[in-house]
Amino acid sequence: MTVPTLEPTAVTAGDTWSWRRSFADYPASAGWSLRYVFANSSQRITFDSAADGDDHLVTRAITDTDDVVPGRYQWVAFARNGPERYQVASGEIQVRPNIEGARPWDLQRTHAAKVLAAIEAVIEERATKDQEEYTIGDRSLKRTPLSDLLEMRTAYRAEVAAETATTVIAAGSPNPRSVRVRFGRA
Repeated sequence: MTVPTLEPTAVTAGDTWSWRRSFADYPASAGWSLRYVFANSSQRITFDSAADGDDHLVTRAITDTDDVVPGRYQWVAFARNGPERYQVASGEIQVRPNIEGARPWDLQRTHAAKVLAAIEAVIEERATKDQEEYTIGDRSLKRTPLSDLLEMRTAYRAEVAAETATTVIAAGSPNPRSVRVRFGRA
């Protein structure tokens, strides 16, 4: 297997991730290592390279990637040696879902769509409960106020609508959020 010499633009959760990087100013043989940070709104992942001569070999085992939340991540690579640290590369990467371990109905849903569904399920469940909090003996339960749930639902509905619009536009269709008005003579 040939190991890529650049960071990939897409990887799959549950697979082994591997690539090799070379930086003339920061050779691994001189004690430099690379630290990668992947981050998005739901997760931050940090990992280091291993020395391979002057190169930096990055390998993430399946046990390290199987619980990575699918989605788009920003990433940054830092060269590190003792007290020194320099940013040497950055970009974006798409983490695809692990189909082997995923529930089929969740493969195409985004984080926002999943959270919106969860919020709506809580609201629906709440329709049959009239107490917001109660105490029995030394145990108590306090539920999220319905007004907070409705506010979160509105925010996540807007996020899902924006994602849907982006997907539709990327497919070449007109923006579904645009309102077209046509004026004519009466």
